[in-house]
Amino acid sequence: MLESIRKAAVSATLNIFETMYFTFLETMDGNGTLMEAVAEQEKQSDRLPEVQSPWVVKSEIHFIGQYSGLLRLCLPYDLSRTLTLNFMGYEDEVSESQILDMAGEMTNMICGNLFSSLDKTSVYLLSSPVSQKISLPERSKRIDSSEINLGFLTEGQLVTIDIQLNL
Repeated sequence: MLESIRKAAVSATLNIFETMYFTFLETMDGNGTLMEAVAEQEKQSDRLPEVQSPWVVKSEIHFIGQYSGLLRLCLPYDLSRTLTLNFMGYEDEVSESQILDMAGEMTNMICGNLFSSLDKTSVYLLSSPVSQKISLPERSKRIDSSEINLGFLTEGQLVTIDIQLNL
């Protein structure tokens, strides 16, 4: 069961990023590699170039249906800004509230796509996504409590998705 959800989540994430945000992701394999990448990013946070932000956008959505639980998406803040510009078709600036709204919409699309690909006949109730700006250390505290941890890279930036299931 977990492996089929993992595969569907990877597929949904790659599809949403490519078709809606014009961004290609590289999949990271294995939870060990992902945990090391998050830990390394946290260590580097105080040495990031001035143009890179030490902040992360975290968005969560609860789902109830054949499977119930929580899907959590974490994006580097600078990447979130670029994705928002891509999604909205803007060229200059976006506000923090637009960035948080985009992350919520992305989380909603990934979750909906994930479960509809697993079973087209099941009905799921999705909560409204909740998005917030968090620090890199906050991101790493939350990652190891999930059944499914996914990591993706784009332009050297780490995107994570954690799925907690109520089994």
